[in-house]
Amino acid sequence: MYDDLKTFLAVVDSGSFTAAARIVFRTQPAISAAMLRLEKELGASLLVREARGSRPTAAGLALIPHARAVVAAVADGVRAVHEVVGLTAGEVRIGAGATACAEYLPPFLSAFHREFPDVTVRLREGHDHTLREQLKQGKVDLAVLTDRGVSDSSVVVESWMDDVLTLVQSPTAMSNEVVTFWQGSAIRELLLATMPDAVIAMELGSVSAVRAHVLQGIGVGLLSLASIGEDVRSGRLVVVKREGFPVQRRLVICHRGIQRLSPAAAALRIRLLAAERLR
Repeated sequence: MYDDLKTFLAVVDSGSFTAAARIVFRTQPAISAAMLRLEKELGASLLVREARGSRPTAAGLALIPHARAVVAAVADGVRAVHEVVGLTAGEVRIGAGATACAEYLPPFLSAFHREFPDVTVRLREGHDHTLREQLKQGKVDLAVLTDRGVSDSSVVVESWMDDVLTLVQSPTAMSNEVVTFWQGSAIRELLLATMPDAVIAMELGSVSAVRAHVLQGIGVGLLSLASIGEDVRSGRLVVVKREGFPVQRRLVICHRGIQRLSPAAAALRIRLLAAERLR
């Protein structure tokens, strides 16, 4: 049933039997046979085939979260066994927002790599809501999110560190419009909650891109002091004084439970939390 569940999720995620066949490297008839087998075993129709693809039935929708949990659990088990018996060197998958990826995690991950040079660390940047779903689906082991980004009882949340965000602009700024991140980012949501009258001039995807355009005087930006502290000290950027700013948010480390972490992920978690206690 495990392989059939993986195939079912491939159809759901890709939207068609044809696309799913390419994802799981099987023929389309094999995909159809797997779905018929799964539907027979469960006693319910799971997918409706339409002219432009496939969509899950009510029973299929009910199955999706459980199927994802099964696939993630098996993957976790395989990784743990491989690490214990030495078949692989281990791997840890971590997701984080733009600021954490650019400013906070690099020294920790570098130190971790020096301590465990044979462990592969895979870092994925994304928005809170995207990373939260990837964590629940087992696509990442650890996620660094803002404390506003977690409200699910199935996710374990551990406090990590504070991040101070400051409103800044170039001394030669040509506009009071805002240079910020794509819709869905935690910083953008915090900015609009604190400054609802903000006029968005640019929507960008990285800390470096926002900083670069603010430095050029395009507009005002809300950025972490960790990323623009030197710019403020040197005078390249000046702090914009406005009620509600600077803003402090709490970064947290999230996972699906200590017992579900691979040895590599458990080791990284311990070192991240220990490093914060020493700050």
